[in-house]
Amino acid sequence: MTADMRSFDSVAVVGAGMSAFAYPMTMQLPALLWQAIGEVEGAAQELERRAGRSGTPKEILGTDPEAVALGWQLARDIPAVRLAFQRAFANLDAGRDPSPAHRELARLIHEGKVQFVISYNWDSCLERAYQDIYGIPLPKGLLIKPHGDVLVPDQPWTLPDEDGLVPQAVLDRLIQFDDRPRTLLVLGYSGSDPFVVETLLRPLQNKWPVYKIGPSASGADGVPTTADYALAEVAHRLLVPARSPGWRFVVFGRSRGFEAALRGERLRPVDVDACPELPYAQTLAQRLAASRFATLSGGSGTGKSVTAFHAARRLNHVGWAVVELTRAGVAGAQEVQAFAAMPGPVLAVVDDAQALDPDVVADLQAVVDDRHAVLLVSTERREGHNDETVSEVRAKGLIYEHCIDHLDEVEPLLASLDDRVGPGMFRESARHRLQVANASARDPWSFMFVASGGEQRIAGILDRIAETPAAALLLGAVAVGQMTSLDAGVTREQAALDVARVTADAFGAADGILDAERFNSTVDILQSERLIRENSGQLRTPHIRVADRALMDLARRDNVVGVGVRAIVQSHLLNSDLPVRGKYWVLDSFTRSDSLRYRWRAEWLEDATVDALVAQCLAVGTGADRSVAAQLLSELAFAGVLDRQRWEAIVARLVVWLPDVDAAEVFGIRRLISHLRGAHRDLYGSVRKSLAPGDLAALFSTRGSRPSGPGWADLLRELAPDHDADERPAWGEAFAENIDVGAMQGWLARTSSESHNDEIADLIDTLANLAPAVASQALLACSPHLTSSIESNLADASRGLGHWAFGSMGLVAHLAPAAGRLTLRRERSQLHEVEFDDVVDAQFDDDLSEEDPLKNEHGGRWEPPQEFTDLAAVTLEVMRRIDWTAAGTSLNGRARHELESLDLFLAWLAWLSSDFIDIIAEAIAFDWLDQLVWESSDDSTEDGAPSPADAFDTFPVTTVDPISGILAAMAQGRRGQERARIYLSDRLATLKSFPFVLIDEFPDVAVAVVRAGGSVRLDSPRGGGWESNARALHVLRRVDSQAADRVLAQSEANLLAALQAPQPHDMRGLARAIAIADRVNEEHFNRMLSVLDASECEPIWRQRLDDAGDDARALVERAAGIDGPVAEVAHRLLGS
Repeated sequence: MTADMRSFDSVAVVGAGMSAFAYPMTMQLPALLWQAIGEVEGAAQELERRAGRSGTPKEILGTDPEAVALGWQLARDIPAVRLAFQRAFANLDAGRDPSPAHRELARLIHEGKVQFVISYNWDSCLERAYQDIYGIPLPKGLLIKPHGDVLVPDQPWTLPDEDGLVPQAVLDRLIQFDDRPRTLLVLGYSGSDPFVVETLLRPLQNKWPVYKIGPSASGADGVPTTADYALAEVAHRLLVPARSPGWRFVVFGRSRGFEAALRGERLRPVDVDACPELPYAQTLAQRLAASRFATLSGGSGTGKSVTAFHAARRLNHVGWAVVELTRAGVAGAQEVQAFAAMPGPVLAVVDDAQALDPDVVADLQAVVDDRHAVLLVSTERREGHNDETVSEVRAKGLIYEHCIDHLDEVEPLLASLDDRVGPGMFRESARHRLQVANASARDPWSFMFVASGGEQRIAGILDRIAETPAAALLLGAVAVGQMTSLDAGVTREQAALDVARVTADAFGAADGILDAERFNSTVDILQSERLIRENSGQLRTPHIRVADRALMDLARRDNVVGVGVRAIVQSHLLNSDLPVRGKYWVLDSFTRSDSLRYRWRAEWLEDATVDALVAQCLAVGTGADRSVAAQLLSELAFAGVLDRQRWEAIVARLVVWLPDVDAAEVFGIRRLISHLRGAHRDLYGSVRKSLAPGDLAALFSTRGSRPSGPGWADLLRELAPDHDADERPAWGEAFAENIDVGAMQGWLARTSSESHNDEIADLIDTLANLAPAVASQALLACSPHLTSSIESNLADASRGLGHWAFGSMGLVAHLAPAAGRLTLRRERSQLHEVEFDDVVDAQFDDDLSEEDPLKNEHGGRWEPPQEFTDLAAVTLEVMRRIDWTAAGTSLNGRARHELESLDLFLAWLAWLSSDFIDIIAEAIAFDWLDQLVWESSDDSTEDGAPSPADAFDTFPVTTVDPISGILAAMAQGRRGQERARIYLSDRLATLKSFPFVLIDEFPDVAVAVVRAGGSVRLDSPRGGGWESNARALHVLRRVDSQAADRVLAQSEANLLAALQAPQPHDMRGLARAIAIADRVNEEHFNRMLSVLDASECEPIWRQRLDDAGDDARALVERAAGIDGPVAEVAHRLLGS
């Protein structure tokens, strides 16, 4: 391999195996998908609807590929889910360092040994490795990522269940290497995608030497080893040794967000943009400019590292290169000599200088000259060395002020790091959390820890601790003891005995005699890392969540530490004196890990342990203990250790528990029944039938509470017959007849300052499905709080209520006796008095006028029962009580991140009555809409958006993309549409683009933008299909066919990928879109089809003919009508 690379140079194809060191592989990606679905309003409910069962995204999807496919489809259908997934991966990428393989590949690229890289990974490791080594970006055009890039997370990536891509740009670039042979390196790519293999790899294999590198590589061209090892060997043989050993260049061009600081991570050069600059940075820069040597000291966690890089960036801006030690705190004579040999001007930032030998520090100071500067960063003050000392209290105060001043930015970050923070029910406001952190913390690190849920920061520390097994085992014992003791902690003796049970000689604890010196030194290690503290004789981690994180991390290790921690856990689970709740905490932690739940389950959850846990759970009393017991049993079910015999014992107790269930127990019991339904339908049926609907109604109406509302909604769904069951109507009637309306309305009406619509939205939707008359009474009881919350803060109040757009309340809205969006659409379809000149126009106008959510699959119309219609009338009446002017006014001044749930609720509201939308629209201030646009603009000032007074002349609105959702909602009412039109018309002269989502509502405005030379493009069909494009093109054509022609011309690049390599879901509506486009100008499809790669199209189109029906045939038939290779492919496909 080395000889071939020396002779021919190389092209590299990089796959997931190259990044397996720190990134989730395909089987681990579902965890990010679960998170993304859970973060997007309404997505989890939509997943439940599609899956036909309730549960969290994790419970529904799991890791089974067939189930996960449902989640990937949801990501395609709901762009916000896809975006959340991609951004989550991008955040993961920002915290990962490149592997040795990435660094060696970067060196081979720099020396010209690798001339082109095709990476099928999303991560940015290669780019960062190159920047880390050379201080400059990877040369442009050298790297192509066909499946997406974390550096552009807002563009759709190829998802794991989609076919692989080989873009034309890749093939064109490879043609440039046809002048002579090259060596093909296949690094960590499994070759599992047939299209990539046939289109990319096989043609190169037929003409070049090939080396497939990976642990499982086989065959004549296989190199069965890791990329780390192979590339290190190649670089060693081909390249001269690195000229600057021990140092790496610092690059300030790449940055990550403030969340890294909030997580309590060690801050690096990538954090200087996001973190506030402390006043010490300017002083340090001035001292370095004057004397070329300075020191910065401060306690751990005071922000000194990022302050040093702030100072270094000041010098970097005036031409100084910046380097840092590759291993902080590790340097010797070789590193000093390498720094002295650098050409300069160069500044060395030496972090953790307290760990260096004093002679090395003296040598570094000795090499300082006009072109070499040194900044030492230490926890120890260095007197007489131009030292600047960070005051931890002052630094913490400045960071607190920064967070408060930028609360709109910090709040969503805190919410993303800790789900207990944010607006809404049971959540702590970000401002209050910051105030608590400021009051309780002394230094910046502690402030961040408290503010953000600091357990997130400990992963790196745990890696260091795990290198000392005794310390790791002791930490594991403290964590287990802290959790099973309900956060009380453990004594030193108990922790030592727990460790001695699994490793008798850890602290010399043979015969019960503890080696106090060894034990105390180990405690000191953990205390120095801030992983444990001691108070009143009890050892604890800094927080119960730290214990949770440490326990799960250590238990997953495949070494003596993991074995020992798992054994300690099992001993605690077997101890019947420990509370069920503490054991549930441990079990909940362990079952979140697939490796603990599957691979190592037998080591901590043996049969005897399971039996002991089941027996303890079934013996608990009522109330919260029973709920926790049910939750623990659910965790055992999730772990897959409940056989039928155990389930039968649980069912025998469940039928006793159910008639006595109360608000405290409902969440746990509901979850347990859900697991039972999935495991044994017959046993589930016996439990469901054990509680008569009348008895359930009595329990619900007399024992409910607003906070338990979501749990009751889930339990009612679990215990009700299936929707199409013959017994369903009679069950619903019996349930409704036995409701104590007064009691139910009593607890629904009992609100506090913490009450939120989240508590009751799902419950009312569930009642609408099961017993509409009860839903009417529940809604009336909730009406006062609903009214006040919407009038005071519509943006916040809409959270939870947006779910109604996906559920039974959506049908209720369509039944309301008012002119909702459906009626309005029928009227709008008649606005264009143009005679039908072709079947396409007639077909589309029929679609507009006959859109009806109550149609059934057979073309008939569902006739709802009277109580459902009555609920619609009650819903309308409740909403009419709301002062929608006040509600609309409450939106003015809200930041963009507060509006994320608004569009779904407004869509539901428009179905109910467009009159409400009209009133809201009239209350929305145009200045506020401008403010939202300017907030998103690159032209906004440091102090935020300009004031409304004279801002329009200075900062004209050139795009309405940031407010397109609000304008689209306004357009659902007659007056609202006119008001949105006025807003757009007033800014028409400055608009340079027009959002796709508004074309259907304002085709005339879109046409005006096009006529003025602006940009209006159809949407990319990747993931969503062609139906919305067909509709948009249709309405544009009805207004101005020439403008529609221009829009098509501007959109061709957006559409090509969905024509050349379409997924099945990309094809929906394509036949109709082709027909409309050809009515506009058939040259567009002629041109797009003619530039497609025929060899790439043929295998994919053949597959789409099998799975995409008429739309795929329409594409192939259309392609057969042009000239060229694509037409030949089309004729072959049609002929076969």
